[in-house]
Amino acid sequence: MAPNQTRKPTSKRKIILTIVIIILATPILFQLYLWSPPPPPAIRYGEFPFRLEYELDGERFVIEDTLVASFVESRIGVKNESGVRRWQSTFENTEDGLSIILKRGDDLSISFRPGLAPFYMGDPVAGHRRRRITDTLNHPNFSIRTVNQEGRIRLDFFQPEEAHEILLEHGITLISWEHADPIVNSFCRVRNLINRFAN
Repeated sequence: MAPNQTRKPTSKRKIILTIVIIILATPILFQLYLWSPPPPPAIRYGEFPFRLEYELDGERFVIEDTLVASFVESRIGVKNESGVRRWQSTFENTEDGLSIILKRGDDLSISFRPGLAPFYMGDPVAGHRRRRITDTLNHPNFSIRTVNQEGRIRLDFFQPEEAHEILLEHGITLISWEHADPIVNSFCRVRNLINRFAN
């Protein structure tokens, strides 16, 4: 072999080099995947009527309104959090927040929340990739807020299906709960771009 001639890498060396590159690049690619914003939804706006009927102290109450859901943005992740889609939830006929007070006392408050935009817009995880959201606030729920003698606050959440007996213990009879069904949405970045240009 001539003095200035260099030996070409063998197949074994190429394989080892490829493995080393993959090992070094994987953590970086994984972090980029976590921190990148999730794809936006194909359907970004919706209106969902709901109706709640209940009885308290012999008097019947009916609450009817419409939850308006609109997409805000997809945000990149920060620190150890994955990217997330942000939604806005509002009532069509009221500006008193997203909770309806059914009963209020000095140390007890019972509220009803008809659900938030992610639930109705087919985005129950709101774009989170690493874990499913267990936050029951996205779904329709009743909440009971109590304050003990030491001033400590306790907040318990119940789905409408399991709330009947619990509400009865506090003098509330749940007569009916009706709401529009959540939609089936799409969150594929490429598919959404094609649909937007096609329309």
